[in-house]
Amino acid sequence: MKGNLSKKFFVLALLLVAAFALSACNRGGPGAGDGTYEWDEEGRFRVFDDVHLTFRSVWNGGRRMPADQINNPVATQIRDRIGVTVTLEGIMMNETEHLNLMFASMDFPDMFNAPFWGGHGGETGVIKRAIADGLLFDIGPYLELFPNIQRAYEIGVISQLYYERDIRDPMFTTGGTYILPQQTPGSAAHITNWGNGLFVRGDVPAALGFNPEDIRTQEQLLDVMRRARDHGFYDIHGNPVMIIGSNFHDGWGFGSFLEGFSRQAWSPIMPLPDGTWTHADLTERWVEEHLFMWRLVNEGLYDVEGFRHTGDQANEKVGNGRVLFAGPRFDTIFNATNLTGMYNTNPEMRFVPMGPFYDWYGSPMVQFESYGRTGSPAIFFPYNTRNILAALTWIDYLNTPEGLELVSYGIEGVTFQRNAQGQPRLMPEILERRLAGDDRWREMMLDVGASYLDADVWFADNRIYWFGEREPGAEGATIPGLDEWRARRPIVRRAGWPIGAFESQFDRIDLVRQTFWDGNPQRDFRERAYFAPTEEAAREILEGWQDFLRTGANGVFMDFIEFMGQQYNRRPDVVWGPGLNGRMGR
Repeated sequence: MKGNLSKKFFVLALLLVAAFALSACNRGGPGAGDGTYEWDEEGRFRVFDDVHLTFRSVWNGGRRMPADQINNPVATQIRDRIGVTVTLEGIMMNETEHLNLMFASMDFPDMFNAPFWGGHGGETGVIKRAIADGLLFDIGPYLELFPNIQRAYEIGVISQLYYERDIRDPMFTTGGTYILPQQTPGSAAHITNWGNGLFVRGDVPAALGFNPEDIRTQEQLLDVMRRARDHGFYDIHGNPVMIIGSNFHDGWGFGSFLEGFSRQAWSPIMPLPDGTWTHADLTERWVEEHLFMWRLVNEGLYDVEGFRHTGDQANEKVGNGRVLFAGPRFDTIFNATNLTGMYNTNPEMRFVPMGPFYDWYGSPMVQFESYGRTGSPAIFFPYNTRNILAALTWIDYLNTPEGLELVSYGIEGVTFQRNAQGQPRLMPEILERRLAGDDRWREMMLDVGASYLDADVWFADNRIYWFGEREPGAEGATIPGLDEWRARRPIVRRAGWPIGAFESQFDRIDLVRQTFWDGNPQRDFRERAYFAPTEEAAREILEGWQDFLRTGANGVFMDFIEFMGQQYNRRPDVVWGPGLNGRMGR
């Protein structure tokens, strides 16, 4: 029945588009649902007759919202501009469970956003089934009316893989457009450079006489860690340092100590010189990589608690200077030390980045990104949305400099002022609280109706071009040294169709996932190897994982590798890595 409803709405949409085309040169005309509209003076935004809509944010954890979402100053200005008011709802349950409940109960808002990471698992699978059942609205016939929304579908904003596999999933037999991807980059400048790397406490290179920028190989790292262990350093309380290297919660960042073994590849599937294919875990390089970690553990150079400790434990170790080397990101180090004020009491201990390290092929580590996002949060419209034109107009308007400034910065003279370049900047008293970590700055923004809708609506990000900063107060909150490190370890975008996109087409992929990936059995093997009494025993455990890959579940993993290799020539833009074009290995 819902499939028939979807077809009816599809026909209605086409009729409405035809009507708009006839009336585009005139002011006024028929609206859809409970409102009327007219073109503004620039022939762009329609002004509706006080349309009220609901927007649900399907992200577990609830939302902080203004006490009055309808009559706050920002909502009032938006209503004065386009005649649309939107009320936001949050949820307090698992996202997949909520989506299942919403589609089963048919309890829909006018629009909602939710995780849509691609493929067919989790939330994505639920949403794709809802599309197949006719429960979501096809916005395709309306896109020509909304130039800002059209930008959300450009390749580079989203990847070719995301567009073909998910936005235009072949299972959508109507050929419609049901997914509006959000939180996507408008250019490389709008991709977050996370500042990954390995960092050393600043007094260590000063005492040992080396330049941290010159440490680029695993051999050099091993040398300086041994020297640091034998030197005798102290934490901020004057206690001897017992931990040389560590990472953050549950082992996050241990790979920062192993970057010299990185292939910087899109996929662990890789070609061999004889024309066959293998998996990175089956190579000698993988064994050598984890034997290096065995050496760090067994020489007392690595924090053995760090494979499983909590974030609080990691913050305590890093923040008190008990750790001399740490990963994985510039901001995690800074946040930990900020909790204790270590940089104020012991400025000589400020962590500094090493390298960047060279990868397995001798190239400096960078942050590789796809050419456009391959999955994202996304906005959807139920089949019975009350006023699709008003909803799309609202979203289109909030993706202009004027609209996004309103929902991000609030009201000029109240919550923001302009700098010499005409860009919005938080008022000094609000910025001061933000930089001091005083969360009341957020309440001051909410009082005018700002800084709660912005993350739910923007796409094809242009905030740096428009506002000169990624979010309100970000310019003043820049971590000292972070931009310099980002320049040394830049973002590099790679176009193409990653070979891993063919995984789901393997006829026994569920067996592969259940046997070798679910629960991360590889982690169990390698961590047992790290604590082996000898290097020979460690190697035996690591090679045991490789034997399991070859023989487990009747050799299905080897069949999987052969299948993946056969996909390499299925289309000319298939890439696997490493390198910029991804089609040249060593």
